[in-house]
Amino acid sequence: MPFLKLDIKILTSSVWIDRDVRDVFLTALLMAEPFELRQEIEQLEVRELKPTGFVVPPGWYGFVEAAGIGIVNQALVKYEDGLTALEKLGAPDQNSRSQEFDGRRVVRVNHGYIVLNFMAYREKDHTTRERSRRYRLRKKMSEKNGRVGG
Repeated sequence: MPFLKLDIKILTSSVWIDRDVRDVFLTALLMAEPFELRQEIEQLEVRELKPTGFVVPPGWYGFVEAAGIGIVNQALVKYEDGLTALEKLGAPDQNSRSQEFDGRRVVRVNHGYIVLNFMAYREKDHTTRERSRRYRLRKKMSEKNGRVGG
């Protein structure tokens, strides 16, 4: 089962402002599974099977094997509002903190949707510093007590 960490900074992101966009984005994040794209793939329009001109480069992403309606239904958003939200998520966002992919977050491709910044959420680890500090403290205490190791 996939696992996803959600960063509190999403509260101050441009996604948070529009309820439908937020709900569809969070739903897509939750539905996505890690996926390696080995060759570039064209983004398709949300409402038609036409390329948009944007190409997703090879790399690791989240993949949602669902039609737009599948994501929208899971997000509990009205059909038209949900499709509009998917269009916004697949369009450049000048207000995004991350300009990677020109601020795009979720794009339609053949067989589903790619969550472009999925791995950034999945790999975020704000606890490393604290765990490392505790490890060093345990190691120091063990050495002080004449034991080797942690």
